[in-house]
Amino acid sequence: MDTKEAAPELEQALQAFRARLEKELRGRLPGETPSGVATDSIYTQSTHPVEASLGHLTCAPLVGDSDRSSRQGWRVHQHYRHPDLEVVAGELKEDLAAGVDAIWLELGIDHGVRVLSRGDLDRLLLEVDLDKTPVAFEAEMDDFVVAAAVASVVQDRGVALASLTGSWGCDPLGAWARTGTFPSGATGAWASLRRIAAWSAQETPAMRALHVSTVPYHEGGASSVHELGWALATGLAYLRELIEAGFDPSSASEQILFVFAVEDDIFEEVAKLRAARLLWAKLLHAFGVHDRPMRIHARTSGRSNTQIDPWVNILRATTQTFAAVIGGANSIGVDGFDASVGPSDSMGRRIARNTQLVLREESHLHEVLDPAGGSWYVEHLTDALARRAWEEMQQIERVGGMESALRKGIPQASVRASALKLRTLVARRARALIGVTDFPNLTEKKLIRPEPKLRDVEGQLGRESADVDAQRRFDSLRSFASSLASDLGVPESETDPALPMRTAALATHEGVDLLALLNLMRDGQPSLHIEPIPPLRLAQPWERLRNLSNRRLVTHGRRPKAFLVTLGVPLEHQKLTMWVQNLLQAAGFEFALHEAHGTPFQVPSDGELQAECGLMIDAFRGSEADIAVLSASEEWLAEIGSVFAKALRTEGAARVLCAGRHPNSWDGSGVHVFLHDSMNLLGLFSMLFREIGGH
Repeated sequence: MDTKEAAPELEQALQAFRARLEKELRGRLPGETPSGVATDSIYTQSTHPVEASLGHLTCAPLVGDSDRSSRQGWRVHQHYRHPDLEVVAGELKEDLAAGVDAIWLELGIDHGVRVLSRGDLDRLLLEVDLDKTPVAFEAEMDDFVVAAAVASVVQDRGVALASLTGSWGCDPLGAWARTGTFPSGATGAWASLRRIAAWSAQETPAMRALHVSTVPYHEGGASSVHELGWALATGLAYLRELIEAGFDPSSASEQILFVFAVEDDIFEEVAKLRAARLLWAKLLHAFGVHDRPMRIHARTSGRSNTQIDPWVNILRATTQTFAAVIGGANSIGVDGFDASVGPSDSMGRRIARNTQLVLREESHLHEVLDPAGGSWYVEHLTDALARRAWEEMQQIERVGGMESALRKGIPQASVRASALKLRTLVARRARALIGVTDFPNLTEKKLIRPEPKLRDVEGQLGRESADVDAQRRFDSLRSFASSLASDLGVPESETDPALPMRTAALATHEGVDLLALLNLMRDGQPSLHIEPIPPLRLAQPWERLRNLSNRRLVTHGRRPKAFLVTLGVPLEHQKLTMWVQNLLQAAGFEFALHEAHGTPFQVPSDGELQAECGLMIDAFRGSEADIAVLSASEEWLAEIGSVFAKALRTEGAARVLCAGRHPNSWDGSGVHVFLHDSMNLLGLFSMLFREIGGH
């Protein structure tokens, strides 16, 4: 049959399907994605046409990416941030032998893996084959001195700097957003960026000098649109800085690695990464660059992880890794399921590593290029996110760029608003956190990961080589100071921007520690401060209630308790009762279940009602419950709800709650609060804890 002739019949079939679907879903569609993109019940070319995306690009952002087209697939990273470098050195040896392709080190003088000297880095990387193993460094404001010390270690081992692969991780704006501080001011931060990039382009061409990380924004609560828009604005700021320093646009783009956190909503996260590639390609097109695809490192999200029932984090990580692969990430880092509790142990790292290896080596996810391409829903969502993110980037440009926006607190305000929206959804249990807000287990044994003692760790720092000479150390430090002075205020074309890095590497070789180098770099440069973006962990408020419940169990011998009364046959109230049982346990309440009048609905006689009420009161007295909850159909509540509620209040229930919205057929007398998923359930149960002495 001709397509045009079939069009009316197809349209009728689609309309019938849409009507049936919306009936089955009881009005839950249309809805919206976490970023506010409206969703529909069905997507086709006719119902949701995707225009030529952003002017000149198609919706196939992975085409032409030779790295992801290879049969090797994405690169499996392991992230390390334990403060004790001796511990991390052992973990590196173990994990590299067990299947990790590359390592990602979060380190610095006062954050992540603590390092203070070249000797510390030499010990940390002792078991790493540096000319074969890609290493990504994330050192925040210590990036320059860490790179210098690593370069010294590499050269002393006889490894060619040009053979290094990975990234140096210079990301001044991302670090500024997280910490709120430019220790050497904006001038010093941008100078470090230029120096690292210039030296890396000359000496370590296979290393990417810069990161554009949206992780601080994501972990603070930002939406996908914000992440994409700010990634683009940050990347644009770095491109301009490098071009001004003498890079051509193509080589400047090759210095940048983008880092995104990926959360649980598979379709939105896939669309986010696809949109990121579209946006970056469009931006580079404006600079005349057409063959430099975005390089993406994806990492699992921390904001949705839980400390209670952390085993569910394994499922979250699997979902997030799957989305990152389908979205086209070039490399992925998966945190251990126990990372929200403390430093991951060997089992946590092994499960995280094997999550990727199973998806790659057994599921072969990498063997299909852009598998989401052609899905009308994903294409529509990709296009919608890209367009909104492009508008966000333009708004940032109107206020002077990303640095200016951070100074003015614009991203911070947006993140606060997004975080409030997320917290509100979690407080209502409209955003499910399995194991915490849904399907909780009050008897779950708490997972313990001992926290390292920073005083002991920092006391071991500052390892030196045996042949350090005081005069050579002094001379090398003076040479470094001279190199810093020589490139300040001098046009880039008249000086060697890589000289400070070379002299810094020599100084670390001669025993100068990283802090001394940093102090020289910051001398005369006033620090610059903004409001930092604090991390958000969505489960934390509900976990606080559970912890209060555990404490009450220890101090009082029992948890807070609810007396749950169901009226009628289970078929009439089962769904509502299950909902309220989940809610009570999520809030740390045990419950005693009393099933009253378990027959199909019929108005009970006065005698039957009095007898049923007497049985309920006897059960309530023996339950030692603090509060009471009614769960029943609207018909039952209208007839006898008030009688039961008033009886429970008279008997001493601190609060009488009723599951469900206030029915029109009942005045609700006797009930303090009606429970439903549009209210602040977290706030209500926090108040109940205070009232019954749960604090």
